[in-house]
Amino acid sequence: MPSFASRLRRKVVTRADAQRVALVGLGTAAFSIHLPALAQLARARLVAGVDPSAAARERFVRSHGLPVYSDLSHMLESERPDWVVVATPPKLHREACLVALGSGAHVFCEKPFVADLGEGNDLLAAEQASGRRVVVNHEFAAMPIFSCVPESVQNGQLGELLFLQFWEHQLEVPHAGDDWRTECRTMCEFGTHVVDLAVQAYGAFPERLYARMASPGGPPGSDLVDVVTLDFPGGRLASIVIDRVCHGPHRYLEMRADGTRASLRASFGGRVDLQLGLDVRRRRPRANLDLALGGQAWLEHGAQRRVIARNSASPFADATARHFGHAIDAVAQGREPPVSAAYALDIVRVVEAAYQSAATGEPVRFAKTANWTATCPA
Repeated sequence: MPSFASRLRRKVVTRADAQRVALVGLGTAAFSIHLPALAQLARARLVAGVDPSAAARERFVRSHGLPVYSDLSHMLESERPDWVVVATPPKLHREACLVALGSGAHVFCEKPFVADLGEGNDLLAAEQASGRRVVVNHEFAAMPIFSCVPESVQNGQLGELLFLQFWEHQLEVPHAGDDWRTECRTMCEFGTHVVDLAVQAYGAFPERLYARMASPGGPPGSDLVDVVTLDFPGGRLASIVIDRVCHGPHRYLEMRADGTRASLRASFGGRVDLQLGLDVRRRRPRANLDLALGGQAWLEHGAQRRVIARNSASPFADATARHFGHAIDAVAQGREPPVSAAYALDIVRVVEAAYQSAATGEPVRFAKTANWTATCPA
């Protein structure tokens, strides 16, 4: 069977009319998410990589046989890509995006988008001045087990959405190093995804937020435990519990959406689960077998349940491919791309408010700003 690298090279040869894409940051996110995603996109042609690490550049050359650079500006001048994928650590996002926009390229940036609202406002101004677009990789909403929530509202299966619950249980042992995740800023690192899912499910941003955070045994300034309540228009709520001190079974992300007609459960991550029980109303035993490598979603109505969506075995790469493909198409057609820079900055605003509420012990009410997006991405 041909290797992944040979399949990618073969696709590169046949994509002469595709958008030219350069990848900045050749670490774990690049090799586990973005390179497999790009290999799926007929309308994207990878032309180069950039990383200051000699080892990372050597790995990229060995696996893909494409030009690689240590300097972003040099690559942009030499390769002239249409799109730049920014997969660097978050502290480098602002500078990489600014340089890419200044060269005339569109940007597909990893999350979390920026370190703070000031950096985000800088990028919004640069985006407007350049006439190019920045799209942020909030790929969870492109996964089948989560995209089925707004779809189930629209097709009437769920009814009106009333309440959302999200929870994650895992053990995160703080470790030394210069990787940005060692700061254990959990709400920033993972909560960004969950806030985005809640906003897209309700089709609106929250009006009020209350958060409590703790970090038993964690580094200063970290948050290993987050409990966040979001108030949405119409008296609707979302509850987020992120527990990184749990010694029990690892659950990457669980979600329940309660509607007026049914409830919807989604479980992200590999799932093999046999449940035996008794249907009290029908007075007979029942059994449910769940088998999904990347997670699944199902509708519930009393004891009845029906699986409506499953993730693939590579959910991050596949969702990123769908999301980036939609972004390329939207920009080419002059439409607003999904998860624009303005939208992603609003998500950052909500995450910052969670830290503010946890620090003061008081809820935060949101006042709409010029960037506050009225509707979620399509």
